[in-house]
Parts: sequence; C-alpha cells; structure tokens
Amino acid sequence: MLILIIEVAFSFSVVCNMALMASHRVLAWHQESGLQESGLGMLSSTDRSSTGGDNHWARTVEAMRAIETISGVEAVAAVQSLPLNGNSYNISFSRSLPADSGNGEGVQVNAFIGSPNMVKLLGLEITKGRSFTRDEYVLNKDQGAALAEAGSVLVSEQLARKLFGLRNALGQVVYVERHPMRIIGIVKHLLSPAPTLGAENELTAIVPVLPNSDTITFLVRARSTDLDRMLHRSAQALFTANPNGVIENVWPYEDLRMKYFQHDVAMLRLMIYALVALLVVTIIGIAGLVSFWVSRRGKSIGVRRALGALRSDIIFHFLVENICVVVAGLCVGVAGAYTLNAYLIRHYGESPMSVIFLLFGIVLMVVAGQLASLGPAVRAAKIPPSAAMRGM
Repeated sequence: MLILIIEVAFSFSVVCNMALMASHRVLAWHQESGLQESGLGMLSSTDRSSTGGDNHWARTVEAMRAIETISGVEAVAAVQSLPLNGNSYNISFSRSLPADSGNGEGVQVNAFIGSPNMVKLLGLEITKGRSFTRDEYVLNKDQGAALAEAGSVLVSEQLARKLFGLRNALGQVVYVERHPMRIIGIVKHLLSPAPTLGAENELTAIVPVLPNSDTITFLVRARSTDLDRMLHRSAQALFTANPNGVIENVWPYEDLRMKYFQHDVAMLRLMIYALVALLVVTIIGIAGLVSFWVSRRGKSIGVRRALGALRSDIIFHFLVENICVVVAGLCVGVAGAYTLNAYLIRHYGESPMSVIFLLFGIVLMVVAGQLASLGPAVRAAKIPPSAAMRGM
C-alpha cells in the first residue's frame, strides 16, 4: 500500500506542474497581437545596391505604389518591425525628464515605426484619442533627430497603465529618449515583437517616424482566399521595381505566428505525450497492485459472497479502498507539487501554481485510480462463494 501512495504522490506532483507549464505555452500561443490577422500578409525586401547616403524612403514609396497597382490588393504599408517578428526597436519612456541620460530611469518600450497608413492597415483598435495625421510623420534620417521632431505618440493600454496608473494618459506628455511627446491615442492591444513567458509583453508604442532603411517589411491587405496569390504577385512587383533587391519571408501573418511559437507548440506536444505516458504507467501500476490484493484475498472475498454480499458490494469495496489510498497519496503529493513548483520558479522562472491546477490533478488522479481498480474489482466480484471452502 505504501508503494501505491508513493506512486500516486509522485504522479500527482508531476501532473500538476506539467499542466501549469502546458497552460503557459497555450496562453503564449494565443496571445492577442492587436492586429486583424486574417487577410494580412508580409514580405521583406533588402536593397543590396543601396549606400549609406541613399534616401531609402523614396524607394520604399515607389515599391508600395508598385504593389498598390495589383488588382486584389486592398492596402499596402511599410514597417520596420511587427508583433512576433523578433525585430525589436527599444526606446526609453519616462513621465519626467531624467536628470541624467545614463541613470536608468524610465520604462523600456518596444516602438514601432511605419508608413502613415500602418495603423489602419493593421486594424489596431484605438480606444481613446486618434491616430496620426500625415503631417505628423517625420523621416528617420537619424534616430535622435527623428524622435526630437516627432511630437506625438500612440501607446498601448498596458504602457499607459505602467506610466500613469489609473490616471487618464491621453494628452499627457512623456519623454521618449529625453524628447517630449504628447500621447494622442491609446491602443487596446499591441504585442511586442519578441514576447516571452511571464513578461509584460504589451509595453509598446507607435512613433510617427517613416522607416528609412535598406531592409523594409511590406504589409499587404487582401481577401484571405486571395492572400497567397497577392503576396506572390507583390514579390514579383518588388523584383520588377528593384532587380537588386533580395525578397524573403513571403507569408501570411498567421504563418509568422506559427513560426514564432513553433518551439512552444513542440514543447506542448511533448508535454501532452509525457502526461499521457505517465498516466498510463500510473494506471498500470495501480491495476497491478489491486490485482495482487485480489489474488491474496480470494478466500475472504469468497466468505463475504457466501454470507450474502452481492457482486456490486465487492466492486464498491475495492473502489472505496482504492480511493482512500489515492487520497492518502494526494495528501503527500500536494507537498511534492509545491516543492517541485518552487524549484521550477527558482531555476526556470515559472510562475507560482494556482489552486486550479491542484484541482485538475486531484480529479485526474482520482479518475485514473478508479479506472485502474475497476477491472480487478470486477474480477474479484466474480469469485464464487465456494472459494471460501478451498484449502479447508
């Protein structure tokens, strides 16, 4: 019986923590980007013939015009980075002007820059305020100069709460890399380019700066059924406009999401397989031990049958006996689950386990224990009363 208690406690500890880690992968995979992902595609272009003094923005405008002429393309925009594309552009936000640029004050924010129609094309939801006007955009000739010229900014709701708490952030002035900017709009959701587990992944903002780089990501909006074809034709148009350009990463945005979270998906599948294997081994172990108990108690079962016990009484007896042992194992397993969780928090940055995962583990182990003992219990119920006379 002690062996069974230890087996249940070990399985319960592992199951609870595995469910916790799996839930994190599921939540990460389904994080809301803030974009209208359906019908959104992307392709990146790098101009190999450009030099440091080139006006890349002028070539970007020509490329967008070439894509816009394609029948079936609803809208085109150019951006430097996107949620989930891994290309982070970090700048510092603070509510007041830091006394020293190197004192580490402020909040590190993932900033997005792009063409004037970027906000509309992405389908971002502005809950307060407005978007930028074309007159507010400045060319990114130099990062510091561009931020100094840009006088307005859009921020996410999470960043607004981070900076101003419960106060209304709309209309407030923030200092972006020591340059004052006024918050003219608040975006409901805008995921960072490289979200991680357990982090504040929406500390993001949009700055009205036109991308001026030799590598640009073009966004294409089209009907979902035509998106692949429109992306292929857009790539052809870019190559025709600039044969020296290198075109890559031509795919729907939904594929970008799958690519970014492919390791989490693979880990989730591995956890599911491990969880199933652990439950199977636990069920086999419980069934084996209960079968052993039945074989050792055949004579006493026969006596009970001879005294009038029904088959259902024998089955109920073994099921109740099993659940008592499982509950004892769960009592030990709760301590084991929290101990393992503390280890994962300390060494792997996992979050503390909530009660819901304990309840999940309890239900799973009780059901598994009852299923494992049901077969041996039914076999015990079939022992005839004459078994009591054997060996006499």
